[in-house]
Amino acid sequence: MGLSDRGRIPKVPAPLRSLAVCGFFLLFLALPARAAWIPQSIDWAGAGIPVPLIVPDINDVQFPLPGNDQVGYAVGGGGLILKTTDGGATPWRILSYGVYSTLYAVHFPVDDQTGFVVGTGGAIVKITNAGSTITNQTGWYTPNPPGAGAISDVYMTSVTQGHVVARSGRIYKTTDGGATPWVMKYLNPPDTFNAVHFPQDALTGYAVGNSGIIFKTSNAGETWTPLASGVFEHLNEVYFLDNEIGFTVGELGRILRTNNGGDGPGPPWQDRSVGGVSASLEGIHFPPASTTGFIVGTGGTVLYTTNGGANWGLYPSQPPTGNALYAVQFPVDANTGYVVGARGTIYKLTDATLSKSLAKAAFLTDGTRLASGVRLPKGTLVDFLVHVNNGGGQIIDLRAEDVLDGAFLYQGNLKQGTCSTAACRSGDESAIYTAIAAAAGPGTVVSQNGNTVRAGLPAPNSQIDVSANTVWGMVFRVQLQ
Repeated sequence: MGLSDRGRIPKVPAPLRSLAVCGFFLLFLALPARAAWIPQSIDWAGAGIPVPLIVPDINDVQFPLPGNDQVGYAVGGGGLILKTTDGGATPWRILSYGVYSTLYAVHFPVDDQTGFVVGTGGAIVKITNAGSTITNQTGWYTPNPPGAGAISDVYMTSVTQGHVVARSGRIYKTTDGGATPWVMKYLNPPDTFNAVHFPQDALTGYAVGNSGIIFKTSNAGETWTPLASGVFEHLNEVYFLDNEIGFTVGELGRILRTNNGGDGPGPPWQDRSVGGVSASLEGIHFPPASTTGFIVGTGGTVLYTTNGGANWGLYPSQPPTGNALYAVQFPVDANTGYVVGARGTIYKLTDATLSKSLAKAAFLTDGTRLASGVRLPKGTLVDFLVHVNNGGGQIIDLRAEDVLDGAFLYQGNLKQGTCSTAACRSGDESAIYTAIAAAAGPGTVVSQNGNTVRAGLPAPNSQIDVSANTVWGMVFRVQLQ
């Protein structure tokens, strides 16, 4: 992945040259140019399990603790239940595998202690004691019609009250955490439910499914009322910011948005689909109190919005996979999130708001900042500053390459270094130049060859890793020809 910008310096009569400091260089960052997709793994060896020939799909992920992006759970095929306590920095630990069939969804309503997992064969699994106890709630439903089938999603409004939806057209409710059988509240076998969500309280909830069905409850799931979606594609996920503003996503890139709870005055659902996107959209999430949201889908598709879902577009930094992506969560803010999907796919996305930016500036050797387009005499010595503003997480394996235009002759004085964002604020390039120009030298991470100045790998340069909230930069001198 990379960011490149290349252009020309305007030809002007000698002995003056126009100095265009934006555009005649090539820059790229290996990880991340715009955002870092960090692959994560499963600790099969730690569980004493050989790695399956086909690694199971990961269907859902949740980080249940407010303000915490370290403790998370994920579930998937083969009854796989995973947990991390360090944000996936070490492989995800296997809590259970092979006991249940495919698991589709996980939800911890309050903390990381008690949660529920659902899947095929009518499976409802209760997790207690932060994952140390896992109990299958067999015979969990009443009445007990044959063919209860796959339970596709679960949403608990507390550790005792919650709801599950089934692909057999059923919706069930518990008020005691499954201690007694869950009670069926809706039954219509032609319907197929895929997702359920209660956004704000225990009263108002939404369920969506195949053929564009949307249902709403306003009495804590005692009754469910169909809403008109205006579409016929299968709807795979539903997510509301509050009881009024919400979204549902589905097949053929379908995105629907409502501002009135789906049944208020005016058009209940507006189409917010992205032109040219035909992937099946599977998951959607907004970080707490954020107008930035993310959608994931088949083919490794990632969409995003920065205006509360009024408009969506392709995320500028797509993940390095073509695997289907089934769920996404940003537990704390819009910078760090997790995405899971087919064949064991787990990614951690950092700097998702694209706070890392590449920039170049020019200075006279006395430190005077030069504006783009300034006219300077031939022979003038100019210092170029190439820097990365890093207001987010750590950058791993930064690479920058500057290819000089023929109007400049490299003169040396190559230096590189870092400065905290507290001392070198984004946009204060004079402060950044002063700090980097005072550095000792190039070290082992930057080099020059002909008209190319390169930072970071490949060899002979060493790798550059930049700490969070740090500006990295390099300075070198040229002469106008």
